Amino acid sequence: MAAAAALTASVARADDPPPPPAPLSLAVAASPDGAWSMTLTNTSDRPQRLHADVRLLWFEVIGAPVAADPKAKRPPRARAYPRGKLPVCRAPAELRPLEGDRTRQVLLAPGERWESSFDPVLLCGARRLDGELDSGALVYPSYGYPAPPPRPKWKKPPKDDEDRPFVAEAVGAEPGRPVTLVEGPVAIVVTKPSSEPDHDAPPPPADAERASPTMKLTAPRRGDFARGADVVVGVTLTYVGKRRTSAHARGDDIEFDVVAPDGEHHACSRRSGIRGPVRDFFETWRPGARRSFSTRVSEVCGGGVFDAPGVYSIRPTLVLHEAGEEYSLQSLVARAAPEHDVRVRVRTGKRPFVDAPAKPAGSAPPPPPPPADHPPASP
Repeated sequence: MAAAAALTASVARADDPPPPPAPLSLAVAASPDGAWSMTLTNTSDRPQRLHADVRLLWFEVIGAPVAADPKAKRPPRARAYPRGKLPVCRAPAELRPLEGDRTRQVLLAPGERWESSFDPVLLCGARRLDGELDSGALVYPSYGYPAPPPRPKWKKPPKDDEDRPFVAEAVGAEPGRPVTLVEGPVAIVVTKPSSEPDHDAPPPPADAERASPTMKLTAPRRGDFARGADVVVGVTLTYVGKRRTSAHARGDDIEFDVVAPDGEHHACSRRSGIRGPVRDFFETWRPGARRSFSTRVSEVCGGGVFDAPGVYSIRPTLVLHEAGEEYSLQSLVARAAPEHDVRVRVRTGKRPFVDAPAKPAGSAPPPPPPPADHPPASP
């Protein structure tokens, strides 16, 4: 009788209808040359109340394959990760929204979508982007709360589905099963070809003619800090001229152009006309000489510039403005800036996380037409 009952149960399970499709679909477009984008679309026939917060997005990453060196005797060893053991890009705990927070709700009608753009530094920080998300990397996106790990036998049973946090739920008289996690198809990180002109590049500054061809300023590309008061940017000034020269370079000669997460620009400088040049600070720079400066940007900007968590874009510029006329010197006067901005993630702040208001972005775009060599099938 036990065997017959087991056989009947297996047949019943085989005859059960397949589970209903997920009411939401997720798509992520990944490009390290600009902001990434994510889209959540309501694919069901009922309205869905969505918790719209980009900080709920996370993804597993398979690094780009390493190009083989033709001179090497052995090919490079590929790192193989089983699915579920891949490196994960996820916002830290202090940056993620509270579970069950309903302040950022958006109602999606059937076919409507919600879109959001984000900087991958927000989720991955600084270290993950240094080698994992190069061109050709594979990204497996997910949105929501991952399933909890299996509990030991001695622990209490998990909470009911109604008590678990979820990111979407159907709206209507018959509430359906809440959605706790949405998985999307794989996305490939691509870069712009080097020959393609960058039409989105900002115009050169008005004083670009003052840029020195003999001074080069380098800075890190990314940074990650717990508080805005901890944001420190280090730069290195290198003299690339062919002859010795005199220069007056100090840490307080660095200016910063900061773009906050809400898009507001802040010009920060602590250079003052009260301070006069000191003769001992005029140094002789030989070809290849360099000096490094480390500045706490919050002390230069002040005014609560870094009070909100998120990703900031910082452009440091070192201005050599002392010509040495008081001491009958001919000191170098020039400006030096790095070739890229420094993108910094601040994980906590006094103000709430800055994000665009959640609202539907319209219906999903129609599927592309079939190719000309494949005419549509007749009914």
